[in-house]
Amino acid sequence: TLVEKKELIKADAVATRLGISVPHTYKLAKVGEIPCVRLGPKAIRFDPADVEAYIQAHREGRGNAA
Repeated sequence: TLVEKKELIKADAVATRLGISVPHTYKLAKVGEIPCVRLGPKAIRFDPADVEAYIQAHREGRGNAA
């Protein structure tokens, strides 16, 4: 049984959330910048928590600048 059901989102939803193109979203997944779940050779999904973590990790001007 599943302990917790998580809704995964498509690349177009990630792209909209980040304000980037869908191809750039796939590129970020390919290089491991945003973790993804591969459902097949051409189908990937994203955990919304991973997308939010990516946003937090790349946020500037909030006291986390080097």
